[in-house]
Amino acid sequence: MRTVCLVFLATMCWGTPSRGGDIDSPTILVEMFRWWNGIINTEEQLTVEQFRRYFTEDAVIIVNNHEQVRGVENMPAHFTAIRQRPGTIEVELPFREEFQSGNKIFTYHLIRSTQDDGVNITSNMGYAIIEGDRIATISLARFQEQ
Repeated sequence: MRTVCLVFLATMCWGTPSRGGDIDSPTILVEMFRWWNGIINTEEQLTVEQFRRYFTEDAVIIVNNHEQVRGVENMPAHFTAIRQRPGTIEVELPFREEFQSGNKIFTYHLIRSTQDDGVNITSNMGYAIIEGDRIATISLARFQEQ
């Protein structure tokens, strides 16, 4: 009985179990990163309409407590600048960890980028806030793998 109570409490406190980017029912966050991985290292033009499929009009992306971009109107220019850096970049899918509680999706994932000096890996931990069926906020703590 004690074990059942502990499992119940853990589930209530931490949301649904880790999904690891579940293929059968991916979250909007996983869907967005699948799209992003498919387009970021190409020459295809990034458009506001593409970002509107995944983000609210006033969505914000925050990394290490610094606002990177706000609003879908500004996302194509922001991500085009990322694309213009030398090398390639990719979000590792499935995520290392992912779970949802209410309107928040919590994630731990890696980003791999290649440049002339080799491969860089960053760990990213944080959450996305979902409004309706789109992302309103992504807030991540990011650090370089040693």
